[in-house]
Amino acid sequence: MINHSRRALTRHASAAATAATCSSSFSTSTTASTAHASVVRSLHDFSIEVTPPSFAKLLAKHPSGLGDLLPAGTAVNVTYLPGSDCEETIAVCERIAADGMRPVAHVAARSIESEAHLEGYLSGLNERAGVDEVLVVGGGVDTPKGPFHESMQILESGLLQRHGIRTIGLACHPEGSPDINDDALAAALRQKNMWAAEQLAAGSVDKVYLETQFFFEAEPILEWERRTTIEEGNRLPVRLGIAGPTSIKGLIKFAAMSGVGASARVLTRQAGNLFQLTQTKAPDSVIVGLAEAIGTHHDAIAAGTLPTPLATSVPAAEAVPSMLEGFHFYSFAGVAKTAKWARGAADGDFTFGDGEETFTVQG
Repeated sequence: MINHSRRALTRHASAAATAATCSSSFSTSTTASTAHASVVRSLHDFSIEVTPPSFAKLLAKHPSGLGDLLPAGTAVNVTYLPGSDCEETIAVCERIAADGMRPVAHVAARSIESEAHLEGYLSGLNERAGVDEVLVVGGGVDTPKGPFHESMQILESGLLQRHGIRTIGLACHPEGSPDINDDALAAALRQKNMWAAEQLAAGSVDKVYLETQFFFEAEPILEWERRTTIEEGNRLPVRLGIAGPTSIKGLIKFAAMSGVGASARVLTRQAGNLFQLTQTKAPDSVIVGLAEAIGTHHDAIAAGTLPTPLATSVPAAEAVPSMLEGFHFYSFAGVAKTAKWARGAADGDFTFGDGEETFTVQG
């Protein structure tokens, strides 16, 4: 009897251990599956940025253009570089549209020479390339070439709407700007929200959003989003600028050029030695860190609870969902390399590392 009981207890213990193992494996698998789906969802409808020179390099190696690299309809930002001719941006937008993508042209306020110059630029974008979305930036020049020295002057000119622009992105700086103090940035954000509310109410535009400079850590961005949303009343969705896979040395260079000092310091600490400077850094950990917040944004859209600039009531702070909308890729290490990595991640072709805080895109 004792032997039978012992055998029974052994069987029960073995079954319990097996069940526990299966339960643990199921829980781990479910967690991994949820995390995987969260990342893929956050990358839905990602956008990417090219410059006229980087696009020319792409065509030299890939004459077929972006059609084989990105999903049809992907938003592709085209910069208006200091000292360049606006015709270069228009021509790239034409080719991008021909490749089946959605060109988003930059309008750099301080590079515009006159109102007539702006009229001609916008007319060319809309009539030749079908552009109906732009990103308005101050521009990387110290001295304005004409009457526009800040983005609000472009917005208030009324010329964007006159030339068929229905969606407008506005630059923002989570880490601050070397040219503008924090109080001025906060005031500018309030002004942009008020302008957006007026235009949306009038039906002059369909959407206004913010697009950030690039960064390398998720936590400061989450803190910035809560501050600007809850304390400063931002109601514009935010597209998050991240750098595609690039060497750490290259990222430090671009961070210094772009005035994102905090990010440059983070990278310098991470590099540690000369060998690490040559290593490639991908934005996987940042994407993982922000995917959940982006998910809550889209949940709020589906539920009809996302506040907009037109909202007449102010929800309690704890009830305000995230305004983080999605990701925008800067292609510092080349358009093709960035496009392939971003598409692979968006398609779910990646595997998590230990702890599911990083992932590796296959291929």
